[in-house]
Amino acid sequence: MKPTVFYPDAEDTTCDRLDLLLADEDCTVGIGKPTDWTTASAPHVQVNLDGTPRIEHPVVAYSTIRVTVWAYGTTAAKTLAATAMGLLLAEPYVSPLTGLLPASDKASGADLASFTCRVATRSQPLAGS
Repeated sequence: MKPTVFYPDAEDTTCDRLDLLLADEDCTVGIGKPTDWTTASAPHVQVNLDGTPRIEHPVVAYSTIRVTVWAYGTTAAKTLAATAMGLLLAEPYVSPLTGLLPASDKASGADLASFTCRVATRSQPLAGS
């Protein structure tokens, strides 16, 4: 019989880690984008879970995390995204998926840059299992 386990939320853990890693940068970090964000705001690093395509139960889950930088200016967006990507990929449990993808958001006028990575999360046993 396999043990009963819990897989930590890769979106939450990645967001918390990026918040620490980017502490010296002039930006905000969060799941989703703040509703009051504008191009006059500090750049924002948005973290989202794009799914968990592989699980090696009961040990580890591999989730796809998408990081999107919202900024004013293509260079600012790409530079911050490249910094976030470099810092995350230095973590032992993170591996690359896609490189930087610049874009724009017509509604807000923001310049965007995103990338995806695979984040491994180790399971935790549930009490009583």
